[in-house]
Amino acid sequence: FQIEELEARMRVQLRRANDRTAPVVACGDLVFDTNTRLFSLAGETLGLTPREHAVLEQLMVKAGRTVSKAALSAAIYDFETDADPSAIEIYVHRVRKKLEGSRVQIATLRGLGYLLRHED
Repeated sequence: FQIEELEARMRVQLRRANDRTAPVVACGDLVFDTNTRLFSLAGETLGLTPREHAVLEQLMVKAGRTVSKAALSAAIYDFETDADPSAIEIYVHRVRKKLEGSRVQIATLRGLGYLLRHED
């Protein structure tokens, strides 16, 4: 079999697993519609690049739980791309800037990864 076919099959399986979850995931003012794959913050659509979207999607789906840099890297890059781990920090920084002014934050847990949380 070809690697491309394996990747496609894995994506289908992951999509099927995600289809069983609630169609709308919320963390405070931040809402992710898994059907349309759109993010909104305080009712306004959040403009994200594809890689920023992938980072925020991983954090959102696992809100309240730690997400490692390796997990974020796997969500952003395909198997053939050799990415610099510091690139994840750049994407997280950009997403943080887009969340400024809201009560949703991305916390850095040194040596562990990142955590999406809502301030009360």
